[in-house]
Amino acid sequence: MTDVGYIYLHGNKDNSLSVEELEVASLNRKLSVTCGTIVMLLIDLLSDFGIDARQALSVTLMEINGLDDGHVMLETKVDGKWVLFDPDSRTVFGDGDYLLGVADLASNFRPLVGVNIMQLGPLSSMDNSGFVDENNVDLSFLEEKSRISPESLSNWYARILGAVGIQGGSAYMFPTAVSTIVEQRIRFFFPTVEFVSLETLRE
Repeated sequence: MTDVGYIYLHGNKDNSLSVEELEVASLNRKLSVTCGTIVMLLIDLLSDFGIDARQALSVTLMEINGLDDGHVMLETKVDGKWVLFDPDSRTVFGDGDYLLGVADLASNFRPLVGVNIMQLGPLSSMDNSGFVDENNVDLSFLEEKSRISPESLSNWYARILGAVGIQGGSAYMFPTAVSTIVEQRIRFFFPTVEFVSLETLRE
């Protein structure tokens, strides 16, 4: 998964390609994709090796700004335990001794890159002028601010990891919300969400 980080830039020019088209394109050039697309590609690649993987989803509990309101990451089985990776930022959650999954981030998790989030490679590179919104406004400069240092990445994680869950098949599952306000925010992004126990997320 670390190696995959070197075959793409954070952008959205290739987001409309299918997994098969992305695989072919990656043989000849760097891809320009966002977090959800690279996770989709990785899940497909890992399944070819018989490795269980699923999408991990997060939403902010801070004020919505239309850019940093959530994130898509990857959970995969490592020695029988779900472990959370962020291929977009080339990080794994946990330290050298204990790796963390979504269920471990459910409450009171304070993200600190270099302490409980470890870098697997260089911080991700932006596709300059290749990350635009529907009005063709370049967002790469704004997005790049969150990835210029471990400190900025820690601050960005503190924003987007307000609530973290998974997508299992067509279902969205988040740990039982700690308050009605948190539940409402999760439902805003995922109207069909199912709230489950931490044990269910660990299965």
